[in-house]
Amino acid sequence: MRVSIAWLSEFVDMRDIEPRILAERLTLSGLEVSAVESRGQGMEKIVVGRIQNVARHPNADKLSLTQVEIPGETLQIVCGAKNIAPGDIVPVALPGTTLPGGLQINRAKIRGVESNGMICSESELGIAPSSEGIMHLPADSQLGSPVSQLLGLNDTLLEVDVTPNRPDCLSHLGIARHLSAVLDRPLTLPSVSLAESAVPTVSRIKVEVEPQSGCRRYCARMITNVTVSPSPRWMQQRLEAVGVRPINNIVDITNYLLMEIGHPLHAFDYDRLSGGVIRARKAAAGEKITTLDGQARTLTGAELVIADAKQAVALAGVMGGKDTEVQEHTKNILLEAAWFDPKVVRRMSRLTNCKSESSYRFERGTDPELGLLLALDRAAQLIAELAGGEILKGVAELYPEKYTPRMVTLRLDRAEKVLGASLPASPSLKALSRLGFLTESTPQAHTYRVHVPSFRSDISFEEDMIEDLAEVMGYDQIPIRQPRVPLVSPEQDSRRQFRQQCRRLLVGSGLTEVINYSFCGAASWSALRLPPEHPWRASLALQNPLSEDAALLRPALLPGLINNIIYNQRRGQDRIWLFECGAVFVPAPGQTLPFEPVHVGIALAGAKHPRHWQDGPTPPETGFYDLKGVLEGLWEHLPIALPLEFIPDPLPFLHPNASFHLQISEKEIGWAGTLHPECQEHFKSKHPLLIAELDLEALSDRWIRVPSMSPFSRYPSVVRDIALSVPADTLAGDVRRSIEELGQGLVQRVLPFDLYQGEGLKTGNKSLAFSLTFQAFDRTLQDEEVNSLQARILQRLQERFGASQR
Repeated sequence: MRVSIAWLSEFVDMRDIEPRILAERLTLSGLEVSAVESRGQGMEKIVVGRIQNVARHPNADKLSLTQVEIPGETLQIVCGAKNIAPGDIVPVALPGTTLPGGLQINRAKIRGVESNGMICSESELGIAPSSEGIMHLPADSQLGSPVSQLLGLNDTLLEVDVTPNRPDCLSHLGIARHLSAVLDRPLTLPSVSLAESAVPTVSRIKVEVEPQSGCRRYCARMITNVTVSPSPRWMQQRLEAVGVRPINNIVDITNYLLMEIGHPLHAFDYDRLSGGVIRARKAAAGEKITTLDGQARTLTGAELVIADAKQAVALAGVMGGKDTEVQEHTKNILLEAAWFDPKVVRRMSRLTNCKSESSYRFERGTDPELGLLLALDRAAQLIAELAGGEILKGVAELYPEKYTPRMVTLRLDRAEKVLGASLPASPSLKALSRLGFLTESTPQAHTYRVHVPSFRSDISFEEDMIEDLAEVMGYDQIPIRQPRVPLVSPEQDSRRQFRQQCRRLLVGSGLTEVINYSFCGAASWSALRLPPEHPWRASLALQNPLSEDAALLRPALLPGLINNIIYNQRRGQDRIWLFECGAVFVPAPGQTLPFEPVHVGIALAGAKHPRHWQDGPTPPETGFYDLKGVLEGLWEHLPIALPLEFIPDPLPFLHPNASFHLQISEKEIGWAGTLHPECQEHFKSKHPLLIAELDLEALSDRWIRVPSMSPFSRYPSVVRDIALSVPADTLAGDVRRSIEELGQGLVQRVLPFDLYQGEGLKTGNKSLAFSLTFQAFDRTLQDEEVNSLQARILQRLQERFGASQR
């Protein structure tokens, strides 16, 4: 926002402060000044002159030879403009001047005639983008005085970057109020004095507001018998200085008040309104309006419009309509000041792709109380003064949604702790008073109740007040101290360490970690053959999902891992070994939020290991026992005291012959197996998918063992191989555990190494071969002792499983 220091000085006296210092104080108080521009700099030698005589140039038909009077001297100047005559008061650039565009003025001969300066146009002075001729100054201008002073160019402009949370500073009055507190100087509000006629405004216009439309307050004044003409030069200068193009006195006044007070206003040509009514309502779907920028717009029905008895005449808070704009022949003005919901204006500006200085302020929040009425009354006063109008009595108003003042409790002792600086009560309360806050003492020491003014929509909490105190103090005044941090050992999170250990072990096994979004889609459940009663189908749904494929909170890691496998297969990868460690979401009965246990998921597909020259043209493919080996290798190195058990159990998404629940001490902690062929066909996987998932939260602390050293035996071991014929449904794991149990501490290792089914076996049987390692820690075992123990083991296996030695 461009801010004029001369304009600010009307509200706060800053004549003794250099612009550079003022810019620094503003920046250190939270309003960053990104640029400082001095208007009129280098224009000291451009003065007021009077043309005494105009004659033809003797050597050029299109040039004139003028005599220009300045105090104590008459200058001969060659001029090419046609709009000059004796007696005109004009700006004269003396020799040695450099104009704003960079042109240097020196004594020179033009077509053989000496010229001692230059008579300037508005564009040459840098105060207008273009001009048709020489600029004419007021007749009462003092000859020889600097033109920069006469035109108000001896000003400095600040480019202030106002943050979105400070809409109160989007005006000269708002920034002046901020400076009043920062500089500890009084603030002078604009004075308003209205001379109203006896005719009431409500007799000429009726205001209506549609409920829940987004218009919280609507006020209107009428000014009759105005004369539309150019606004006075001082107003044009100020508007041009802050980047606003002057149009006419009525429109310029509304723009002037926008920049001065910060509340948007709009002037309607009253005689072009129908039915003597003005209403704020929702647009009708398909309704059309042509806005002031000349754009014909078709409305959707979601917009808020200002309408007369027949049609929409403005996009509320955004832009007025072309049909009711103020023109040269306008005589009666309806002046609008309203308070619109910021969300409504923001949405409407986006829907219509229409932005303006008004919408910029309404979107951030305007003042519904003091600022609205001050802007409305001051604009009415200026219209009466500058356009010769008559102000009708009173305001036509509807205020359906009253502003509710806010109260905030401020504790100065807490503010000192937050800022790390001393905040004496008296200066702090004085600063808040200058900012417009009203404070009340409370029985509690250093604690105050603060009434938040209506123009501070950003103040909701105590921290907002503390920020204001920091800005008034100046961020550079907050002392810098090195923080004192006690050196204590951080508390160890055993569960996090356990998860990290799982990650390291899986990476060491050749797997790559992936991280997926915590979402999945309902289509996954049908693809995985889940029955309607399966608990995964009761997953929690998101209220605002990114897509249908991400509409649910995942109850398992499986869907994401399958997608990872398929994604990589389609891009030519022939070996994909992945794992993910992350939270899943399980609905908690009677509670809003779900349980979030951490699972680790494993998915393998493709080649058993990276390609090697010894493999030949077709490397071996990953199978279920590779997955089982990864899980058992993980278990071997985790501090889990009990073994991992694979319990056959057909799951709907796993192959019937390779589907297992994973258990510890009869507690289920996960599942493992090969993806069901139908699922594999649905996902179009090129290779069988081996998948497993473990609930790390289910690993109770009582199962975690403290690592310890085990002695090794100094005595030799004895290795015996046995082959057993057992019923086909006998699990090798059950046989192995029975052998370890029956070994009486002398069987140190049981390794299954062969499975045979075929000729030579009893129907319904299979052959399991084990390698048994016998070893004692206190002696060398003799053959007789080993034979006796082996015989007892075989006898007990026969009793338990119906096993016979082959």
